[in-house]
Amino acid sequence: MVDGRQKTRITLSRLAEGERAQVVQVTAREGALAKLLAMGILPGVELSLVQAQPLPVVRMGSTTVALDRELAQLVEVAPLGPGSRPGRGGRRRCRWWRRG
Repeated sequence: MVDGRQKTRITLSRLAEGERAQVVQVTAREGALAKLLAMGILPGVELSLVQAQPLPVVRMGSTTVALDRELAQLVEVAPLGPGSRPGRGGRRRCRWWRRG
C-alpha cells in the first residue's frame, strides 16, 4: 500500500522512460542495500526514469543517479498516475534563499 491505496508494483528496471513512480520496497541485502540507500533510493521517495539504455538513470528531485541493472531489479516501485508533481523527489526543497 502506498498513500492508502493499492497500486501496481513493478521493479525499477521495468519502468518506462519518462515515467514517475514511488519507491515501495527495496529487497537488497548488505552491500547492494548500502549502495541504494547512499543514492537516496528508499521507500517513499518519488523518482522518474530519465533513461533506460544503456543503464537506468533516475532523477529524485535535483539528484540524478545511474544504476546497474541488478540494482534496479531490487527496487519495487508503484507507478504514479497523471497529475503527479515532477521534480519533488519525495522531499521538501530548502527555501532559505527566498526573501520574506
